[in-house]
Amino acid sequence: MAGNRIDIVRDIGRAIPDPATTDPRPVGSTAEQGTSNEFSRSDHVHPGDADKGWWAFLTLATQSAGLSVGSQVKFDTVKRSGFSSTFLDTTTNIGRFTLPPFKTFKLKASLRGVCNDPNSVILYAFYNVTSSTFVGVDGYVPAVTHASWLCITGSAEAILTPTQDTEIELRFKDIGGVSNLDGNMCRCSIEQIRDEDT
Repeated sequence: MAGNRIDIVRDIGRAIPDPATTDPRPVGSTAEQGTSNEFSRSDHVHPGDADKGWWAFLTLATQSAGLSVGSQVKFDTVKRSGFSSTFLDTTTNIGRFTLPPFKTFKLKASLRGVCNDPNSVILYAFYNVTSSTFVGVDGYVPAVTHASWLCITGSAEAILTPTQDTEIELRFKDIGGVSNLDGNMCRCSIEQIRDEDT
């Protein structure tokens, strides 16, 4: 068995891997914590990870005007955001926001309306203004049986990957018997979930 013995001094280079050539290894001082930190495997560090700043959370104070088919929900407040300060239109087309190209986004929105009719209804979805098409699945609320109830709706959701700067808004597909939107419970989240090759 003498031939299988290890000489610690002679074999130390093989016994202790070189961190410069062996995973996991450091990837530099600019690495982002949690995705490409110094303990990440090199094949799990992606070029887009350092640019994960595209996300936002939108709300509105209240909305009593423009509650008609084809109108948009007027989100006017950015609670949190990794976008530029101008990505949400709060003056001309209130509630419309612009997504940059070559990134995949997950959009989700929920509304609550103050209903004044037992047959109240709200149906809404994300609308791609740039291509003039609805995207994703609808948010909705079924008819209620008592007036003046707070109608809580299911969420509208969409996943899309723009190839150019793309304007998006949350638009009513059907609405009736609703006096106003309750701003305390109307919200929209925008989250980048991956980068695409440019």
